[in-house]
Amino acid sequence: MGIDQPFITENGMATTIPADCFRDSCETERTHFFHGQPYRSIRRILSNIRHQHGFRFTGFGDLTEDQVAKVTGLSIDEAGKAMTRKASEPVIWRGGDAELREFFRLLESQGLHLTRGGRFYHVSGKGDKGLALQVLLKRYQQE
Repeated sequence: MGIDQPFITENGMATTIPADCFRDSCETERTHFFHGQPYRSIRRILSNIRHQHGFRFTGFGDLTEDQVAKVTGLSIDEAGKAMTRKASEPVIWRGGDAELREFFRLLESQGLHLTRGGRFYHVSGKGDKGLALQVLLKRYQQE
């Protein structure tokens, strides 16, 4: 997108700092800071929980670009971009309410959080936009 300033993504789960953004930075490439758990860790935990408990859900990582486009109404290109995750996983829940409560409990025990969005649930770490902003503001204050 050509953004040359720090930005917070995925509901506060990741902050991206462009290279050489801060004077005392030794980073020569864009750097990502996670305020929860990285995507691979989330996917691994979800896979284990699904295998052990038989929960019925589908994450974006389980789908093709065509399938994500179909469930979201995005173009194929936009779907591909939406699938590029750093620190959260959109989930289509296919189970009942009692199963959902157990799923929530198991995610919490693994250091993850489940939030409900407009069309999907989102599995992420236990950060939020406010916490990510506080970290970024502190960095600016140090600068």
